[in-house]
Amino acid sequence: MARSVVGAFEIVERALESRNAPVYVRRQFVHNATAVEDLAERGAVFVDELDEVSDNATVVFSAHVVSPAVREQGLNRVFGGRGSGCAPAG
Repeated sequence: MARSVVGAFEIVERALESRNAPVYVRRQFVHNATAVEDLAERGAVFVDELDEVSDNATVVFSAHVVSPAVREQGLNRVFGGRGSGCAPAG
């Protein structure tokens, strides 16, 4: 796995340990069904867009580039958001 994917996986694991489930993950960051299923069983909910997430929820952004607009949308919704990987685009 790429370093950013390993980092994202670890961040989701830490969020699940320290926050109440669910922990939302914007975009599936690993193409390993077993790993995704394991996280989902522990309370991770994978979503495509932020409008699928409740206000004030914990969100981990994918390991892929997250645009400044998406980060801003997350901050405006007052998420406990944490970036999990690469530098923002732009």
